Amino acid sequence: MEKGVVQRVDERFAYITMRLEGGCKTCVNKALCFAGDKPIPLKIENALDLNKGDIVEFDIKPAKKIISGFLLFILPIFNLIAGYYLGAYYGKSEVSGIIGSFIGILVSGIELISINKIIEKNRSLIPQNIRKVESTSLDNLSCDT
Repeated sequence: MEKGVVQRVDERFAYITMRLEGGCKTCVNKALCFAGDKPIPLKIENALDLNKGDIVEFDIKPAKKIISGFLLFILPIFNLIAGYYLGAYYGKSEVSGIIGSFIGILVSGIELISINKIIEKNRSLIPQNIRKVESTSLDNLSCDT
């Protein structure tokens, strides 16, 4: 289970920052996936009536983590190699292959931006099994003496 803190809410969504814990905290590649040691921002539907400061737990399915890792790490390498061979084949020189490699990396960036927009639109990488762990709400307090 991952943990996060609600930073703000609007009428439909809660904006959470995920804490780096477990495998993510000790991973050497966390600077590539996320923002180094900075918390990771997430946007979820506010079905639990979350308030600013609430602590929540949630799951991100391992299959979705693997797909994300593949897209982030393997796709650019594949495009780099494919770009080199296509450039070398059509340009008939090593310089053309190197230029093709750069084009392959550029294509990877465009693909990742496009895929990110699709994922955001479909909300396919949203956390699952969200539950409130700790509430900062003052609703239960009363001033009666």
